[in-house]
Amino acid sequence: TTKSTTYLFERYRNIHIKTGHTRSESLFLRDGNSTQRIDLAELLYIEAQSNCASFVFENGKPVMSLVSLRKLEDLLPSHFVRVHRSYIVNERRIRKIEGNQLQVVSAKVPIGQSYRESLYQRLNIVN
Repeated sequence: TTKSTTYLFERYRNIHIKTGHTRSESLFLRDGNSTQRIDLAELLYIEAQSNCASFVFENGKPVMSLVSLRKLEDLLPSHFVRVHRSYIVNERRIRKIEGNQLQVVSAKVPIGQSYRESLYQRLNIVN
């Protein structure tokens, strides 16, 4: 079986998300002449910062790209969930919920009020 590939071309950059029947999903971010492969299994969360997105990993070293969270929402696999207007998290890396925050491995990510109910339903949390 061939791997399915989705391309998104934008004015200043392109994003290439490669998914398939393998467990390893990856994202290629291109900015200018440089293209970097991102392993989605290692990605903790994505934070919107101004006009770009910061991809945060457990090792703490973020990767920046000129892409909106809205575009990423449409392209990322289903285990990535929008939890705040400025955050998308890897659901598989959530450790616990404390009040209005998620603990994603060792990082704290806020939960937006408008995203709380759908997040709880998705995680099968009973209030």
